[in-house]
Amino acid sequence: MRRVLVLVATSLIAIATLAQSGAAVDARPVAFPVTVVNASGSPVRGLTAANFALYDEKKKQPITSLDVVDFASDSQASAIAPMNPAARRSYVLLFDLGFTSSVSLPRAQDAARRFVNEIAGPHDLIAVATVNPDRGFRFVTAFTTDRPLVASAIGNPVSFRSSDPLRLGSEPIVKEPEAQSQTHQKSSFNDPQRIEREIDSISNLARSLRMMPGRKQIVLLSEGFDVHLLQTGDTHNAKEQIIDRMTDNFRVSDVVLHAINVQDNSAAVSNINSNASLFLLVRPTGGEVLQSGELHDDLARILRQQEVVYVLGFHVSDHAPGTFHNVSVRLVNVPDNARVVQGAGYFEQGRDTPVERSLTNAQIIVNDTPQHDLRINLLAAPFPPTAAGKSAQVPVVIDINGADLIRETSATIGGADVFIYAFDMNGVVRDRLYDCLTVEVAKAGEKVRKTGIRYYGTLMLPPGRYAVKALIRTGDPDRGAAEAAEKRGYARVNITVPAAGQIAILPPIPIDEDGKWLLVRGLRRENVDYPFEYGGRTFSPTATLDTSSGSRKVALFIFGAQRADLTFETRPQTKVLGVTEGNGVTKVVLQIDHAFGASALDVTVFKKGIAAGQRTSVPLM
Repeated sequence: MRRVLVLVATSLIAIATLAQSGAAVDARPVAFPVTVVNASGSPVRGLTAANFALYDEKKKQPITSLDVVDFASDSQASAIAPMNPAARRSYVLLFDLGFTSSVSLPRAQDAARRFVNEIAGPHDLIAVATVNPDRGFRFVTAFTTDRPLVASAIGNPVSFRSSDPLRLGSEPIVKEPEAQSQTHQKSSFNDPQRIEREIDSISNLARSLRMMPGRKQIVLLSEGFDVHLLQTGDTHNAKEQIIDRMTDNFRVSDVVLHAINVQDNSAAVSNINSNASLFLLVRPTGGEVLQSGELHDDLARILRQQEVVYVLGFHVSDHAPGTFHNVSVRLVNVPDNARVVQGAGYFEQGRDTPVERSLTNAQIIVNDTPQHDLRINLLAAPFPPTAAGKSAQVPVVIDINGADLIRETSATIGGADVFIYAFDMNGVVRDRLYDCLTVEVAKAGEKVRKTGIRYYGTLMLPPGRYAVKALIRTGDPDRGAAEAAEKRGYARVNITVPAAGQIAILPPIPIDEDGKWLLVRGLRRENVDYPFEYGGRTFSPTATLDTSSGSRKVALFIFGAQRADLTFETRPQTKVLGVTEGNGVTKVVLQIDHAFGASALDVTVFKKGIAAGQRTSVPLM
């Protein structure tokens, strides 16, 4: 059917549905990345699954998938373009606060900035961390594409704090530096116990990365220490065990340690051989000691070897949570001078530490990792800004399946964390929302169980293209048995926020007339109006259109166009219940009576004189 209505220039809303199943499966996929290089260290391209043989604990496993990522051909891709997490390059810029003097700290910061600006690609994930023999390691940021956040952390690694619980983005909270966290002077560099604690802290940092996908690389920014303190005396064997323990943690976690010597070797205060101690740490992990003056060339050579990544997929059954599996990969029918570079293996899922769980939550968002515990639906509606130079309000609606949320052993749904991020095309977090939901099961449990929780919040974004990502997390194993089962749900939608005055259409917005969902208003913001209104009355939007129980209504909002200039088609067919026009926006209410087996309601809008139309849709359930 064709009806006179309105114009659309671009599709500016996205609605995503993850009909995720919570059912357990006997086997889970493992993505195992490898690189193949020739005798000169250049990557070998053009291999297929038939060129690899994979063995899990010496038992050959069938390779069920092969994904090839070539960073040379993908160098211009957007930072938020999806890619295989196992192939992604992840770096930790590790500031050594125990063995870097206040004089050398600026050199460490300069080297870190050069790494980010000259070496890292748009897809690369960077985390900033510190290590201190008196306090251990601390992640200043998570692994993120948000370069402004990374730059802020590099500018003040000692006392930088982020207001974001997952440390993926947002404005920093900067506190006054604490005395114990300051860099130390040379007099403390020769304390054997501090050196041992330092190495153990670096070892624990590597261990915390064991569940992260792909190969990780830690870049230690340090002046080093007196290596003889670890290699002389009656405790030689004990000191050797410290290095062996660190090396093993790096090996099983698939982490390589590099070091940048930030010592001013021309100064008279240089009284230790920094390179000797740094080589002692990095060589067992397969890393290198880099000189700040040759940083670009050295790292470019290392990255050249990792330019092509082959991700081998196979399936495993987890029987002993936290158990490590050794994996070996052999090449088949490839040139004799080719060799494979790989990690040592993988861990069975389970027994995560709080640090590991926090990193995992951040990685789900950055890598768009599907989650199957909580079924969620996400809607993000980018209304145009009211005037040039102003940000647009983008209402976000998340429908969370109630049956997945309810735990019979708990009196409350406590600790249901809502994380929402809007990443621009450069991977920068331009706005975010965080809320913690708590629902008393005795009062609202039955309502939640039958339908679920509908979360409503508002992002503020300037015109542009974004990926809006939502993670819902419940349960906390650290709080006892009742909270032991941690569940997650994830969804992403891509949106375009229009400029003020631009002709724009929002795809059909399902209208909730039943009121069966428990509505939770999220973070309140000043000067933000509730935009879902028709005919002088507000309505509640939903993320999907459920036609299983009969006819449903949807709202169509069009900005900056006269309805008489346009026509549209819908599939399945709908009927118009009403049209209003005013203040530069046309609002239409449509009713769909039958889905006829369709998975989405498609609306195509045509402008007079233009053959091609603009199609937009909303999922059907």
